[in-house]
Amino acid sequence: PIIAIWAIGKILGKSEYWLWAVVVAVIVNVLMTTILMTLAFPKQSVIQKLTDKLNSITRESLTGIRVVRAYNAEDYQDEKFEAANDEVTRLNLFVNRLMAIMNPIMMAISSGLSLAIYWIGAYIINDASLTERLPLFSDMVVFMSYAMQVVMGFLLMGALFIVLPRTLVSAGRINQVLDLHSSIENPSHAQTADPSIQGQVEFRDVTFRYSKNSEAVVEHVSFKAKEGQTIAFIESTGSGKSTLVNLLPRFYDVSDGEILVDEVNVQD
Repeated sequence: PIIAIWAIGKILGKSEYWLWAVVVAVIVNVLMTTILMTLAFPKQSVIQKLTDKLNSITRESLTGIRVVRAYNAEDYQDEKFEAANDEVTRLNLFVNRLMAIMNPIMMAISSGLSLAIYWIGAYIINDASLTERLPLFSDMVVFMSYAMQVVMGFLLMGALFIVLPRTLVSAGRINQVLDLHSSIENPSHAQTADPSIQGQVEFRDVTFRYSKNSEAVVEHVSFKAKEGQTIAFIESTGSGKSTLVNLLPRFYDVSDGEILVDEVNVQD
């Protein structure tokens, strides 16, 4: 827009016919951009929600694969995934086709403006005297250069507005994560550990669930590890070993029981 404003200042005072050609080109560009934005903007938020739905179905199928097989529901899950995938594909194709229209529109507007300026200039130069024709031709060439700067500024701004809807939707999703308040709250006055006890970790009947109604990932775990002592947890993949370790630095809060470091509860 800065280059476009500078170019507008340069072409003011030239032939009003050339100026009208530039005005028409800018109006057509703004009109087409507005139409494309009106069609594309609402679809972007819908695409984001449908993508979330598709990811949710995929996660549901993978995490619950045993249940799906037990109830012989593979066909149902496949149909559910295909329906969501087809809907996402259809909307993405619609939006991408709108984006694809933008480039030929930009070329058509710039080419049409060039043709209009030269066509108008031909009539102006033809009606002028011999001494005025060379200066008019020079003005036409210079005007053409500045007019392209004006139109390209608006065309690029229009292309930016076409991408803007998805950018705003993505920024909104990022802000949702940044504005999310942590469920883990620290006490205003932390307890001080006994200096005579160092390096002792104790789990007292610890149970952890990711949500209140979900199955316990870690259940009734109790042990005490003193300074220099090593305790090994050997189990299959997905048994909760990493979750157990993540409870110690309080990445999660325990559902039941206590975790003590040097005889002080990590929640205190």
